[in-house]
Amino acid sequence: MSSLPFQAIKKSRISNDWRVSKLLDRREKERRLSGNINASLFAYITPLMLIIALVVIAIIIFSFNTLYLYFETNIYLNGLIIFLLSVSMFLTFYNNYKLYTTALFFKRIERVSAQDIIKDQEVNELHIILENDTPMLNTKQMHNSINNLKIFGHPNFSDNDARIIKSKLGYRIRLRRSDVSFNAGILVMLGLLGTFLGLLKTIDAVGEAMSGMSNLGGDGGEISADTMSNFIGSLSAPLQGMGLAFSSSLFGLSGSLMIGFFNHLCGGAQDNFIESASRWIDNRIPQFDPEKDIDDETNRPATEDDLKTWLAGFVHLSVKTNKQIASLSQAVLLSLQQSARVYSTLDKIALGQENMADKFDNTAKGLQTLNTQNQALIKYSAQSIETVGALKEASVENLSRVSGQLGTLSEDLQNTLNQSVAAAQNTQNILQAMLSQIEELKNVSQDKTVVTALGQQIMSVENTLLHIHSEQASLLENVARSQLRAENVTPHLGRLEALLEELNKKHYAMLQQLSTIVSSAHISGQPADFSELSSDIQELLDELDKDDGNIFKNFLTLGFGSPKK
Repeated sequence: MSSLPFQAIKKSRISNDWRVSKLLDRREKERRLSGNINASLFAYITPLMLIIALVVIAIIIFSFNTLYLYFETNIYLNGLIIFLLSVSMFLTFYNNYKLYTTALFFKRIERVSAQDIIKDQEVNELHIILENDTPMLNTKQMHNSINNLKIFGHPNFSDNDARIIKSKLGYRIRLRRSDVSFNAGILVMLGLLGTFLGLLKTIDAVGEAMSGMSNLGGDGGEISADTMSNFIGSLSAPLQGMGLAFSSSLFGLSGSLMIGFFNHLCGGAQDNFIESASRWIDNRIPQFDPEKDIDDETNRPATEDDLKTWLAGFVHLSVKTNKQIASLSQAVLLSLQQSARVYSTLDKIALGQENMADKFDNTAKGLQTLNTQNQALIKYSAQSIETVGALKEASVENLSRVSGQLGTLSEDLQNTLNQSVAAAQNTQNILQAMLSQIEELKNVSQDKTVVTALGQQIMSVENTLLHIHSEQASLLENVARSQLRAENVTPHLGRLEALLEELNKKHYAMLQQLSTIVSSAHISGQPADFSELSSDIQELLDELDKDDGNIFKNFLTLGFGSPKK
């Protein structure tokens, strides 16, 4: 009981496998009957052809020395045989390669006809390919079928056109195959021709050898070595003739065998292509009733070619029109959606333009205000220019007046400085006289230390006067050069004022020391001289102080300010 489910499952699997295999066989049968074109290169130049060609080339390479020895027996005839063999082998492969290009042409027609809209450029390219690359299909009927692609989107072969195209395709393929077979027969004939030429040469050589043997031995009946060598040499000619005969036969028959074998291999691919192309063309003949009988593999033939062509074109155009209408409706829908987006964008643009116009109005008002301000600024600038011109003229007048005052002040300053220099010279002379009297006083004075200190004090006063003299000379030089500047004159005035103050201090100290020395020395006549000299020095110092005050006053008048000490 347990084995029953297992047997049922097994039978179910067998039934399913049989159905699947039957379905696959049916699909393969439908594909084969529908005329599917194989566009693979190895379907026409088969791997078996390539393998046998490689084997033949390997045999030729390994036996090259022997074959070349046979080839030398008759170079011209054997060379012609090998040339025809090479051409024939090339033609066998080339014919099948043209079948491959023709298969590609059929595939291109399928791709073009599958498009909804066929362009004129694609149809023109098909015409060019048909004329240049597929000579086996280059017929008027095929060109008309290509033009039908542009009109109907389908080749629309009629029965007459299909019959002519198939017959010409098969005839041209068989013609190319017969050309190769003819070359195989030519090779056999050339081999036989070489055989006969070799036999003729052999017969002639045998006759010559037999004629030479008639005098063999001469009258004495003895055979010499030379006679024997000549006889053997005469036998080599018939042997060479046999070599010519058999070598030509070898090359001719082997070449014919190779051509026949490869032509047979190519013939299988050619027959398959003819069958597939015929079914492909038949499948594209428009039928009046496109429905197929389940048990019958062929379609029921139509009665009128024109009616079939018209109906097929009408059906195709209807389908094509419906597809285009669907595409057009979709395009219209997309266009409406795009139009809605465009309207929305235009509204935004209009709103933006209004805002832009408002901004432009505000900008125009601002520019108008700016223009008014610019005009006012221009007027103010003109008034400023006039004011600056007036100020410039007044400045020029003031500068000319100041220049005159500067000249007058320079002259007064120079005179004052000259007087100061003269006073300094007088002071120096008096101090020299005082020094000489102090030297005399040293001899009579009891307190020489005080006198010596007084002399040193007078020397210091003299040095101070010399320094004052140099400062005044520098100031005079600047005044003489008319280069009175505050930064040049002010330091000199400060140093001059400091020196004058120091000179007054030293003078008062010197007078006190002189009075002390005079009172302690009790020298008759000397104090009066010292007092006179001291009073003269005091007067000169007062004059120097007065001149310094005049100099400060003049510089303050010039606007240099008070000199820094």
